[in-house]
Order: sequence, then C-alpha cells, then structure tokens
Amino acid sequence: MAIYIDEIDIGELSNNNPFVSSTWAIIKSKNNWSHRAFIINIDDKRYEMLILFRVIRKGFSFAYAPFSPHPLDSSPLSLAVDNLEYISNKVNKKLPSSVFTIRYDIPFSYKDVDKVSSISKAFKINKNSVQPNETIFIDLDRGIDLIRKDYRSRAKRHLKKNSQNVSISIWNDDNQEKEIWYNIYRETGIRDGFAIRSLDYINQILASPNSTLILAKIDNKIVGGNIILFGFDVSVYLIGGSIKDCGFSVSYSIQDYSIKLSCDKKCKYYDLFGVGGKNSEHLKTLNLFKSSFGGTQINRISSFDYVIKPFKYSIYRVAEKLRYLFYRG
Repeated sequence: MAIYIDEIDIGELSNNNPFVSSTWAIIKSKNNWSHRAFIINIDDKRYEMLILFRVIRKGFSFAYAPFSPHPLDSSPLSLAVDNLEYISNKVNKKLPSSVFTIRYDIPFSYKDVDKVSSISKAFKINKNSVQPNETIFIDLDRGIDLIRKDYRSRAKRHLKKNSQNVSISIWNDDNQEKEIWYNIYRETGIRDGFAIRSLDYINQILASPNSTLILAKIDNKIVGGNIILFGFDVSVYLIGGSIKDCGFSVSYSIQDYSIKLSCDKKCKYYDLFGVGGKNSEHLKTLNLFKSSFGGTQINRISSFDYVIKPFKYSIYRVAEKLRYLFYRG
C-alpha cells in the first residue's frame, strides 16, 4: 500500500468541512494556535488534514487535528484511520520538536457502511472528547419541502405558533444588534450551563465570509440567534441562544431558517452539532429540540491521542485531569 503525505498551504484545503478549512485555521490562529495542513494519498484515495498546535509552556506543545483526516472524493474514512499510526509518525516530522502528542477527533461518517468503531493500540482513547461524540445530521439533498415534512410534531407545532409573530433575518453587520444577541447568548449559557465564548472570539468567527449570524425578532426586538458555519459539504450549527420567556420558542424558527439557508447554499448536510448519548439525562431537553427536526443520529469514537513523548504526555494528562475536575467537578 502506497501512502504519500504532502504539506499544503491552508488555502488549498477544500472547506468541505468548515473545521478542516483555512477559515478555522485563521480563527484559531487569533487564539494562539499555529497550523499545518496536509494532503494524504493512500493508493487512489485522498484525505486532508488540518493540525493545530500551540505552546502550553516552554518545551511543551500540544497538537490537535479537528475532524481529520477528512475524506475527499468519497474515500473511506476507515482506510485513513487504519493507517493513522503511520500517518501520525510522518506528520509529526513536520511539527515543532516540542510537540508531545497529537490529539484526534475523527470526522463523523455520514455513511453507515463506513463506521469506525476501533483504533490501533498505539493511541490513547480519552474519556472526554473535545468535539461531540454524537450528533444529528440532516440530508439536504432532498430539498427543504421534503425535509420539513419529516419534522416531528414538536417542531411543526412551534413553527406554526411562531409563524405570525417571529421574524427571521440575517444579521446586517450592525454592532448594536450583535451585542444585544451576544448578551442573550451569554444569558443562555449561564442558564443552560454551557461554556460561553468571548465577544472577541465571536467577532473572529463573524469576520469569516463562511459564517452567518441568523437573528429572531418579535416586534422588531431581538430575542435569539444562531451562528452557522458553512462548508461546501457540511453546514454546522455552531452556537446560539434565545430568550426563554418571550412567549415563543424562537429557536425552532431559527433552526428552520438555518436548514433552508443551507439548502439554498447547496450544502449536502446540516449538522446540529452535538446531542447527548445514553447517559445524558441532563441534555434531555436539548436532545428533544434537535431531534424534532428529523435527521439521523450518528456517533463516533471519543478523542484519542498519538503519544510522541510519553514522559511529557504523562505530565500533561495529570494536569488535564485536574483541570477537568476543577471546571466540571
């Protein structure tokens, strides 16, 4: 089996998946992450990889590959994962010598025949994952009318109730409107217990032409909004928030608009980006909301690490576990 790995400029990434794109590399670079991009050829199959890395402290650099290796031209994900130890060893030579591990989140596989359920023993599987282990995706090739027919009664009921009172529009670069929405997003994070991104980070995302902020208004007052990140194949519901006691569940209207916009942009899939699994009773309301738009729930294995320098890695893992316990209990 012939495997060839070539380093490329981030501008050569396909942007099929927005997390494996120059857009994401640039966003993360403003948060102290450096990057490398690669094309991997395995016989006649092709994959791309974005690796982000940053210095934790002198002599310690952590590398991370979000949703990589990403298949191109319908290449099977399993083939790349089966050869990931070899790929990691070669790619590591292109990274700074201070990198002690490469952490992977492999892509979601949208094809049931290509699920990856195991990896080489050369990798250390993490209990907790950087990116969601389970998500719901909607096949957009059917068109918005057929997609809406598959909405569950919960979504249809809220959309009908909202139809005469909730207006949806794309943010028009008005800073005051953005700040109003950001405060709603912060309040939603506090209420629902998710990590809140800084306004500066939000600004970096919205500076990209591949992102869109969708706003919901009642009587011309902003009551909610979502940020959608667009790739050629996949659009992703990245973050959002809404006022709980405004009389309407406006998140349903925002998601419906987001799905339609993704269809209009000719994306293949809409990713609702994260639902809870079997042991996630605390996410029951979120799961009910996201599953009400139909689609298919899919899963993947947790984040895993290719260990380059075992001693430094062991120190990092102890610090990481302590940090996790501190922030999440």
